[in-house]
Formats: sequence, C-alpha cells, structure tokens
Amino acid sequence: MRNYNGYSYDPMMMLRRGGLSSHARQFGYRYYDKGLKYVMQKLQFHFGRAFILDKRNCSDEVKSQVLKRFIKKYDKNFDDHTTNHNDFIKMKEDVMLLLPLDKNDKKSGTFMYIASGSAIGSSELRWLSNNPIDMDDVYIYIFGKKMLRFAHEIERIIEEESNRKAFGIFTIDKSSGSRKGEESLDILYMDMEPRSLSTLFFSNKEKEMICDHLDKFVNSSSFYKERQLLYKTGILLYGEPGTGKTSLIKAIGTTYGRSLVQIQVNNISDINLNSLVQSINADDVRQYIVVLEDIDTLFLNREMGDVTEDKTINKLLQFLDSNTSPNNVIFIATTNHLERLDKALLREGRFDLKVNIAPLLKKDAIKFINSFEIYGEDAEDILRELEKLGKFTKDDQGRMRYNQSSLQAMTLSKRNNKSLDDTIAMYGEMEDSSVQAEPEKDKKDEKELVDVPDDDDEDDD
Repeated sequence: MRNYNGYSYDPMMMLRRGGLSSHARQFGYRYYDKGLKYVMQKLQFHFGRAFILDKRNCSDEVKSQVLKRFIKKYDKNFDDHTTNHNDFIKMKEDVMLLLPLDKNDKKSGTFMYIASGSAIGSSELRWLSNNPIDMDDVYIYIFGKKMLRFAHEIERIIEEESNRKAFGIFTIDKSSGSRKGEESLDILYMDMEPRSLSTLFFSNKEKEMICDHLDKFVNSSSFYKERQLLYKTGILLYGEPGTGKTSLIKAIGTTYGRSLVQIQVNNISDINLNSLVQSINADDVRQYIVVLEDIDTLFLNREMGDVTEDKTINKLLQFLDSNTSPNNVIFIATTNHLERLDKALLREGRFDLKVNIAPLLKKDAIKFINSFEIYGEDAEDILRELEKLGKFTKDDQGRMRYNQSSLQAMTLSKRNNKSLDDTIAMYGEMEDSSVQAEPEKDKKDEKELVDVPDDDDEDDD
C-alpha cells in the first residue's frame, strides 16, 4: 500500500480498476512502467542476451547477412519465415519464433526467440528497448545454459558484416616513379557502389554455378585450416566482350562482402607482388577478390615474340598458386579469348571454376528489357532492331542470342526516347558481338572446361 496526496492504495489494483484520477493514474503507470522495465531488463540480461537489428544499429546489408549466416543455421523453415528481395533477406512482418539452438545437446535448453516488425511491440519485449519499432526491425533473444556461446557467435557475425559495409576498388599498378624492371606498387582507391546479382541476367545458370561454388568455399574455411592449406579459390570468366563479366564481378563483391583488388596484368612484371600479398594478409578488416581482367593479353604478347613474357607469366602463376599466394582471397580472371591461355594457367588450384558468360537467349533478353519497365511489343521491337543491325549471334543449336551490352544500349535509347546514336554517345559504343568461327579443336577444349546446362524449357527462337 502507498500514500500519495492523501490516497491510500494498492498501485496495481487501482491501475487495473482505473479508480484514480487521471493525474494519479499517470503517476502510477509511469512508475509501474519503469519498474517492470527494470525487472525485465535484469531478468533478460541474467538469463540471456538480446540483439536488436534496427536502422540505427544495422544497415540492410548487415541485417540480411546476420539472418543468412546465423538464423538460417537453426531455422529449418527459414524460407517460410523470410522474404528475399534484391538479394536482401528480411524477416516477414509479425513473425514470432522460438528455436532450439544446441541440437547436439538438447538437454542444455538453449533457445533463440525471434520477433520482427509489430510483433516486437505487441509483446512484453517492448519493455526491453527504447528503440522505435519498424516493420524491418528484428529482435533476437538468446537464452539458456549455453547462451554465451551462441551470443558470441552472433556478435562476431554482426562485427564482421559491419566492417564489410564499405566496399572499395583498389587498382594496383606499377609506381609512376619507378623505372623498368623495378618492382613497386601504385595503389588507387575508389568506393564501389553495391551491385545486386538480381540486376544481372544470364541464360546458362552462370550465377547459380558461381554462387554454389563460392558458398561451398565460404563454408569450408575450417577444412583449409585443419590441413594447413591456403584459403583461396579461383574463377575464370570467359566469353565474348559485352556479356557482363565486369558487372558480375562487382555483384559478387557486394554479395560476399569483399572489396576488389584490380591488377593491371600488362604491368605485372613491374609490380611488387610480395608487398601486395603482405598487405592483403595483414588486413583483418576487409576481405578481397583479386581481379585479373583480360588475362589473355599476356599470352598474346608472348605469341607476338616478346620473350620477356615467359618470366611474367611464371610470376603470375606463382602469385596464383604457391606458398607466397595471398590467403583468404577469391581470384577472378576474365578473358575474351580462352584459346590463347596456357594450360598451366587453367589447371585446378589456380582456377577451380571456369564459366562461359554467354549472350542472352530471347526469353532472358525479354526479362532484361522488362527490368527497365519496357514490356510487350515495345520489348519485341528492341530485339527486332538489334537483329536488323546484326547485333546478335546464333549458338550451336541455332538459337538467337543477344549481347548484353548491345541490348542495354538499345533499351536505354528506347526508354529515354533518344536515338541510338545519342545513347551510344552517352553510354559508349555497343560491343561488336559478332564471333568468328573457331577451329574445332578450340571448341572441343572449351566444352571440356565447363559443361553449362542450357535452359531448354522454353522456345527461344
């Protein structure tokens, strides 16, 4: 019982009955709120750890990766409880879940409670945070005998993903002040705008193949560590110009939270690769993709009689696969001329996955155009105009294929109501997608590199 301005009352009883004046009720509610919040927070911290993923604490990218890397491990119905929009995973609104965490020791009684959106505010959990409730907010509470172990895991993930928010492109070249034969580094940096894989279109399941390979790589770090192997993998993207290889690399960097290190291969003989490796290995904040674009230019120079290129190629091979290679990196190389590459470069351990990035089949070209909000006959008109200009190829099965660069230039001219000449002046010349017939031997070698299944479910002619 308490006395307040002559009133003798039981606060809880009177609050429930509404038997006080408005002023007295506000007084009682205020202290009831504070007391309940204090008790709840004490109990909460004693038995578990709470995490609130909101706009003030986590970006959408960080939140998505926390859900993908932590929640997905323990929620067998993860796909039913989440949505995936532009590669950003979000909990569905008003989700409330209780999930067991320690599957190997069910007696430990360690659990994770998850609430999202208005479900946070509709439960007593609203006392645990002053943060405003948003539909994209996620509340995670881990409690039980082994809660510290799992709390540390999610803290580590949040820290790692928060550190990866800033994507950058480092361009490595020989120092402008160095002389021929002197090894030195000149590093240029620029921020990299995030690029979602969902904005890129391919016809031969290229994205799926690459993501399957990288997902396996990302989840196999302990395998490499236990065997004292360098934690690295290599991907070779090959195909005609203008099919989106460079854009694909940026999207991979965004998806896997890695900055890009671009090396000018023509100057690799004058670049101090040992210093570069040491810099990459010493960075405990960022993770990297090492990009080697147009790698065939090295071998073209050798074919033209440049005897110094053998030494340069050997230096590159050592960088890709030796005890002095960088650790925890993904190598991605591109080439428009697969037939020029040395077999030593193509073996496993240097490039574990080799993918032909091909022009689009008709149905995928239509999806590409639709992404610019152009539909129906207007979309068909774009393809007809490309065909009139000869900006297409036919594959081995006689199906029409449309070069992504040419398709983008034509689509932008249509969307902006500009002539094609004006669009080219603004965005650049369309790549010539005409492909010369290659010798049968080269075709055979190319097919042995990777067997990419075509999607034959629809008629693409």
